[in-house]
Amino acid sequence: MVFVTGKKGGVTQRGRTGRGFKELLSITTHAAVRSRDQELCFTVGSDGVRRVTYRRGLAPHPGFEAVMEVEHDEAGKDLSSYFRAFLLPPGVVLAVNGMPVPPRPVHRTVEARLTTEHFARGRWEKPVLATCVHLVAVAEASSP
Repeated sequence: MVFVTGKKGGVTQRGRTGRGFKELLSITTHAAVRSRDQELCFTVGSDGVRRVTYRRGLAPHPGFEAVMEVEHDEAGKDLSSYFRAFLLPPGVVLAVNGMPVPPRPVHRTVEARLTTEHFARGRWEKPVLATCVHLVAVAEASSP
């Protein structure tokens, strides 16, 4: 569910309001998010107006795909190195300005049970689910 705004615990709580996604959209001229047979597109027209389109019934897509066209942030800095530092989970594809962001190789997998959050039946739920934590090497010029 994109842009759910009802929450408890304040705006600093991660993953509750789509804040990071909204911040990314503010610097894009085009973004498309696709999962299964659905796609959500965000574009800025030549008139400067932001538009959102939703399509469903597309050919099924395995996993999750996000495509963005980003020029530069307000300071004029090229953000491609920023996006290359993203850690992409298996099944997630991210392309920025036509260039895929490569996933980092998994060096070790640890099984764990972790609390997550999702919005269901009109409220936030916090189930504990089995998952795998993928450990990757620290990228060059990065801190662990």
